[in-house]
Amino acid sequence: MSHPVDFQQQPQYGGQPGPPPKTGNGLGVAALVLGIIAIVIAFIPFIGMGSFLLGALAVILGIVGLRKKGLPKGTSIAGLILGALSLIIAGIMTAITATFVAAVDESLQSMPESSTVAEATTTASPAATSTTEAPTSDAAEPAPTSDAAEPEVPTEHRSALAQAQNYSDLMHLSKAGLWDQLTSEYGGQFTEEAADYAVENVEADWQQNALEQGRSYQETMSMSPAAIYDQLVSEYGGQFTADEAQYAVDNL
Repeated sequence: MSHPVDFQQQPQYGGQPGPPPKTGNGLGVAALVLGIIAIVIAFIPFIGMGSFLLGALAVILGIVGLRKKGLPKGTSIAGLILGALSLIIAGIMTAITATFVAAVDESLQSMPESSTVAEATTTASPAATSTTEAPTSDAAEPAPTSDAAEPEVPTEHRSALAQAQNYSDLMHLSKAGLWDQLTSEYGGQFTEEAADYAVENVEADWQQNALEQGRSYQETMSMSPAAIYDQLVSEYGGQFTADEAQYAVDNL
């Protein structure tokens, strides 16, 4: 005797599987961050040379991020553009800085010759006077006093002072930044003693220099007053004192 078979239908699941959730483009984000940093430091003299490396990394990461399939490409494109722009800006700033340093070095090379001629003229003048006034013994006596009163400043110290004056007038550096520039192997390459003499005797208004540098940040980089203050007091930026930076922010 046969029994009826109960065929139970299995539940059927229709529809297509949904697409996998999109993930962020880590390479694009890294390219964007590096590009922003490279743009910011590209405007800083000498330090801006580091933007060549950061900008190149941003371009490479941006290209790799664009070639990754299934990932957002917006950050990769932005990082690629900022990296390329930072390389262009860094090249322009490096060329300007190199031209300025070459002009300063050329002017300093000719300065010792002028100083030597001036000293020879000054030395010859008392000799001629004493020879002319030899018959009068009273007129010849003050000559040793003037020679003894003349301070002896080494040639390197005078050269450091002249270069410090140029840096202060043209680049509006702080006292600490000026000392670093004078002793840097990429700058003046003076001894610490010569740099000390230069920064102590240079005719500079450090508050005014901070104000001029703050205006440059505001005009070229559109920075806020708080960001300008941080940049002015930073050891990687202006290296101004807190009072000098505050004066600059208050008078922008």
